Amino acid sequence: MKRQNNQTGSALVLTLMLMTLLMLFVLTLFFQVTNTTRQVAIMEEQLDAELIADMGIDFFRSKAEGAAASYNGTGDDLAEYLEKKLEPHEVDLGEERSFAISNIQLNLTSGGPMTITFESTGSALERDVTEESEIILTEGGEGQ
Repeated sequence: MKRQNNQTGSALVLTLMLMTLLMLFVLTLFFQVTNTTRQVAIMEEQLDAELIADMGIDFFRSKAEGAAASYNGTGDDLAEYLEKKLEPHEVDLGEERSFAISNIQLNLTSGGPMTITFESTGSALERDVTEESEIILTEGGEGQ
């Protein structure tokens, strides 16, 4: 008796299964790459905002030390002088990046150094990071 070898159409089914598996692998890889790219972009924005907030801290520290060093002792006392010189403000760096200095508080202890606390908010694209900082001014306007 002869055996029938009926494999008509099996090549088509096998090809379709292999194509389906290949498409699943390609789509999985595509989604992984897309998600990784999005996460990297978010982390870059976050890091930019943190670095810009740090830039604001350095900027304000330099401004406070310069204002204290330029105080000549006439007219207002040092605290009043610094309150006039150190006002909250925002600096636009272009390309949707900026920093803002806010919540400035001057604390003067009798016979001791002056402490200036403030917040610097760095903005990069759609991310904002706020960092608090403190400057301790000793005699001569030098900060710590």
